[in-house]
Amino acid sequence: MEKIIQSTLAKSPEYYKDVIKLIEESLNYEAKYSFEKDFWPLINPNNHKNCHILIDKKSDKVVAHIGVKKRDIRVKRNKYPVILLGGGTGKIGDPSGKSVERPLLDEGLLEKNVAGIRKQFER
Repeated sequence: MEKIIQSTLAKSPEYYKDVIKLIEESLNYEAKYSFEKDFWPLINPNNHKNCHILIDKKSDKVVAHIGVKKRDIRVKRNKYPVILLGGGTGKIGDPSGKSVERPLLDEGLLEKNVAGIRKQFER
């Protein structure tokens, strides 16, 4: 059975480059762009405690990532809290121990997952 470990980049910084590679491959990021540069507020070392990863200990590879960053947006005199939530693996289903590639989630299940995450942040 596959052993999956949950961690953060703060606890496991040695996986940083693996996370960037996973995200860029999942998003089909063109070589001329860099997720690391484009999403620096989300992936920078000051936010590593909020960059959650799943590690397959058998293969010693990162299999999933999600990053969270709270920001404030100011419009005129008002301040609105927003959450940046990112990662290139949101459409990939949960690891199940199979040796086959995991299928992408359908749009209905993806919307359900997004709604569940949104509900947690609205508290």
